[in-house]
Amino acid sequence: MARLGHPIHDILLDRLDLTGSEVVCDLGCGEGATLVAAFDRYPDLTGLGIDRDPQFVATARARLARFGADVEVGDVASTLPWPEASIDRLLCHNVLECVSAPVDLIASAARHLRPGGRAVWSHVDFDGLVIAGEADRSRRILHAYADATQAWMDHSDGRVGRKIPGFVRQAGMDLVDASVHTLVETTLTGDALARVNEIGTVLESGDHGVTADDVDAWRRELDELDIAGAFFFAQPTVVVVATV
Repeated sequence: MARLGHPIHDILLDRLDLTGSEVVCDLGCGEGATLVAAFDRYPDLTGLGIDRDPQFVATARARLARFGADVEVGDVASTLPWPEASIDRLLCHNVLECVSAPVDLIASAARHLRPGGRAVWSHVDFDGLVIAGEADRSRRILHAYADATQAWMDHSDGRVGRKIPGFVRQAGMDLVDASVHTLVETTLTGDALARVNEIGTVLESGDHGVTADDVDAWRRELDELDIAGAFFFAQPTVVVVATV
């Protein structure tokens, strides 16, 4: 998921190659931010979304009500609630790591695309995060975060981004393009601050191979780097385009 206005939404939509009249489906749509961005560009789209969190779905429905989008509560790893061969464009962002059988999900979703349909599969590669800091401690913190399975997750894979091209091929889709979008921040604000805070919360909430003292020292160091003008953050998102 990503906040409203996050640059990843425009990147995903660019890759979808929309003309303005397609049926577009967002798997794991969260609170509907990418579909909102899609309708801002093309108000005549038909929008579909699915997410297993009822609160997210309620927010998405409220945001998308004026566009008549159909947003359902459901598990993307199960049968989708729409007919096969009924969707023109499909997108799925930051979902595949939470699925134990991502190839099966992709293959199932592909059956819901019309012939010639296009899908964009994307995910932050969490094991590729780059954050300024003392080398040994930073490596341990970031690898621990990438390997962590959070309480709300059934499954996790912090290296899933780099695996998506292989998943797409294994699922029988035609790989069109694979690229990496890197979000870069040089101050500890905005999306960088949100990610750093999440890392701290996750690693302090359980046994992930690093101590609370490690996390506290790392966080203090980042604050000091930011004050000194030496903070750096880079977050890679792998974006893969496939067709049927």
